[in-house]
Amino acid sequence: MVVSKYNKIFNVDGRSFVYNMSSKALMEIDQEMESFLKGETKEIKEDFLEVLYNNGIVTESHNFELGRMINNMNNVRYDSKRLSIFLSLTPSCNLNCVYCYQDARKELNECNQFLMPDKWSEIFRYLQKVVKDKQLDSLTIFLFGGEPMLKSSVLEKYIKELRTLDTRVILVLITNGTLFNKENVDFYCKNIDSIQVTMDGMRETHDKMKPYKNGRGSFDVILENIKLLSQHNVQELTLRINLDQKTLESVYQFVDFLCDNGINKYIAATKFAPIFSTQNEVLGCSHSNEESLSLEALGELYVYAARKGLKTYKDFDSGLCVGKIQNGFTIDEKLNVYACPGVLYQESSAILANDDIVIRDEKWYQFLNDDPACIKSCEYAPICFGGCKWSKECNRKLFETAFEKILQAYVISFYM
Repeated sequence: MVVSKYNKIFNVDGRSFVYNMSSKALMEIDQEMESFLKGETKEIKEDFLEVLYNNGIVTESHNFELGRMINNMNNVRYDSKRLSIFLSLTPSCNLNCVYCYQDARKELNECNQFLMPDKWSEIFRYLQKVVKDKQLDSLTIFLFGGEPMLKSSVLEKYIKELRTLDTRVILVLITNGTLFNKENVDFYCKNIDSIQVTMDGMRETHDKMKPYKNGRGSFDVILENIKLLSQHNVQELTLRINLDQKTLESVYQFVDFLCDNGINKYIAATKFAPIFSTQNEVLGCSHSNEESLSLEALGELYVYAARKGLKTYKDFDSGLCVGKIQNGFTIDEKLNVYACPGVLYQESSAILANDDIVIRDEKWYQFLNDDPACIKSCEYAPICFGGCKWSKECNRKLFETAFEKILQAYVISFYM
């Protein structure tokens, strides 16, 4: 028996916890367990050892847990019973966010394209076929763009059809939150499993970061719509806050504002997302691995928000990205198919035709078969999976610097 190398031991207000990145077990531990896991003592009660073993915190050997971790990862990667799709309904958007990474989408922004009924029919026929042929256990669709609610009545029709499929359908709406109203809010609250909206600080900062195309601010509209969603019993509302070092102070003020005004109780989870490179920067020489926000500051922000009463996102347990699973892809309104949403409108690797995905570029397999050597040696492999293929970034610095704080924030949010 050995102590798992995938353990992370951390402290919250004098209480000790251990999280195992491979088994996903999170446990509060006493002093005896902590001393044993840290190698300070070799003796532990038999019943304690059994609990640790059953949760993967103690394992047969490091080679054993490595093999099990890779096997679990491959079970997800090649799972034919679950399908995950990012569906971009349009490249157009009603906002002009200064940090938007989608360079290729912005070049198409004025074309007013939206997923037309004939193209939707082809997508829906494909979904009907794959649900039947593969006997899917679940289908997860992320509805995004551009702004997917630009033609709300059309989107609502598509959602109604998705709800008729003979499998468990999980719908996630990624929206800027500006287009909810009294006429459509009830429909979305009843038919969407999770809605993500974005706000980026207090009014002055947010309105500079996320203005309408005419320059008008969007802060008040989105805030009112968060309240509107809560009044109609939204199933799950998550908040994404994009930030960099320059907006950090405003984000702290915004956290205070949300919690002091009781708005935090409407939000199931919050993700703080440092602003990252655009598509063209990633492809070109201007891409930099230098973070827009110090990772120390990111970790401290998570803990502060949790202590204020804002539930934080379980960002350390999101699983393999859609670009690394066989039964996952991104598709746009013209039926172009991409291995990864990061290359949307930029590098199509396949197309939907004749009720099937026709692969036409080797880059598809470069994403799917990405298997970095670091997976076998890195203690963060079960939550990193070798880093991001699209951005070509290793996440080790993030985990070494901010992971413990993010775990602390999660425990504070949900268990204290």
